[in-house]
Amino acid sequence: MIIGRDMDDKHRLITKTDAKDKYLLKDVDLERREPTLKFILKKNPHNTRWGEMKLFLESQVLDLKTVVLLFNFVDRESIFVCNVYKSDTVRQTATRLHR
Repeated sequence: MIIGRDMDDKHRLITKTDAKDKYLLKDVDLERREPTLKFILKKNPHNTRWGEMKLFLESQVLDLKTVVLLFNFVDRESIFVCNVYKSDTVRQTATRLHR
């Protein structure tokens, strides 16, 4: 559920569930990852007995998604470089042992 009344979408709010579904984020990304996002707590309009909704600014969630993607890309690249280095080191060691 996307909530907001701005015509230019600058202050558009998005629920935590929709942010997770739309931007493929995890709870950890929304609640603990730096930069931490501020949110508004509102009672759930569907049922008052359910937990409160967390509403985030959609523009900030989109920025966070970019940070998460870059972090994951850099992390994967460093893992790839480490694996290539290890495999080259293993090859060099094996070549020296066979001589």
